[in-house]
Amino acid sequence: LNFDQSKLAYIIPKISQKRKKKLAKYLKKKTIAINQVLKKNLDFNSAVEYLISGFKLSWVTDDFYFAESLSEEEIQISNNLIESKYLTEEWNKRK
Repeated sequence: LNFDQSKLAYIIPKISQKRKKKLAKYLKKKTIAINQVLKKNLDFNSAVEYLISGFKLSWVTDDFYFAESLSEEEIQISNNLIESKYLTEEWNKRK
């Protein structure tokens, strides 16, 4: 919310330090904190509640639940996306 998003890159597991640095640089360049955009500051819990209610409004037919962790399949899919898409030059140099 009032956060340097580039720090997120350093908590992502299973990617090299080199990739973390590259991702951090990208996040610093391409993202902005929510509280830099809004006229009033939000705390974390309020932001989560707004996001949940917005998703529920947009996807009325979907069921939402909170999972304790990702499944092995979801972890594998996310790792594949990180490597094959989000860390590629093509993806990061697009406008």
